[in-house]
Amino acid sequence: MVYVQFYNNYCGLNAYPNWFNFGDWDNWAKTKSINKNVKVYIGAPGSPSAASSGYVDGSTLKTIYDAVRSKYSSLGGIMTWDVSQARTSGLAGSIRAALDAGGTCKNGGGGDPTPTTTTTSTTTTSSTSSVPHSTTSMSTTPAPSEPTTLEPTSTSHTNCPVSGEPCSGSQQGCDGNKFALCSGGKWYLGSCVSGTTCVLNNGQAICDWPNGRSTDTCEISGGSSLQKRLDFSKVSLITQPKLRPKPVNAQSNVPTRVEFVAGDISGEKYSMVVKIQANKKAFSGKWSIGFTLPDGQTVDSTSRGEVSVDSNTVTIKSNPSSEEAENMAAIFKITGTFKDSYDLPDTNSAVFRSF
Repeated sequence: MVYVQFYNNYCGLNAYPNWFNFGDWDNWAKTKSINKNVKVYIGAPGSPSAASSGYVDGSTLKTIYDAVRSKYSSLGGIMTWDVSQARTSGLAGSIRAALDAGGTCKNGGGGDPTPTTTTTSTTTTSSTSSVPHSTTSMSTTPAPSEPTTLEPTSTSHTNCPVSGEPCSGSQQGCDGNKFALCSGGKWYLGSCVSGTTCVLNNGQAICDWPNGRSTDTCEISGGSSLQKRLDFSKVSLITQPKLRPKPVNAQSNVPTRVEFVAGDISGEKYSMVVKIQANKKAFSGKWSIGFTLPDGQTVDSTSRGEVSVDSNTVTIKSNPSSEEAENMAAIFKITGTFKDSYDLPDTNSAVFRSF
């Protein structure tokens, strides 16, 4: 099974039918995949807040699904990021109804008489720049990659889930950027991918972009610290207009979209995620991006490439030896300081170059 991320890229569900390219993946499945019987799943955001772009409502998703199912035999079903948001928004129920109507989730129609469920999954496989080239390469996404394998780790907080300590039932929890699952009466902890933090949503631990939320919190499902959260943005500093992402087509020699996403904001320190996404043609492993910082801000570090600052102009250059030859996206985190109040840089100032 291959789960393709049809969101946060130019070929997402919101681009149907113009740029939506399931046909490319059907061709890949039948002509290039080692397993010619591989099934390709439509990856959809579970709610409007689950991705920067690509969300469509249940009715629109059903229209797309029906069209794909009638044309491409490699279709396996629908995957959502993530299941908790899909349930909250009602999209999960719409997907189930669509699959049922097609005879794929219950007896009847043209489906298998054995009931199967393909409506939800928390594992995603992002499109890569190698197969096919027209989809976006996302090593980390506004919808994050699957967290790392669970393994015992230590914790830095009190009254937080501690690996190996007792827990009950199917409890889940968060400790900063670590997520916790209760199994066999004991806690097991794992780490979210770089740049993301653990958040409880309706009792389920998920890894998400901070978007201004504190990354130094502890929560356990069923505990007093848990607050029911139906919408990420309602409890996030992203509700402030100055912190809302404003993706733009950057000034560039390769058509590129740039977006800045607020990360952790604590005291006078901040982190921010920079997203660079090619619109059509891949860019090389040797690239640079420059943008203007708001007054009073500095940049101290970057998780990708090297950073230099001249007055309030920031330039980040890639390290070609650490990059793929061709890329459809680059996502990384920068950290720095600010004075008075924090603002996101103006994306209109972004200049991207591929060499």
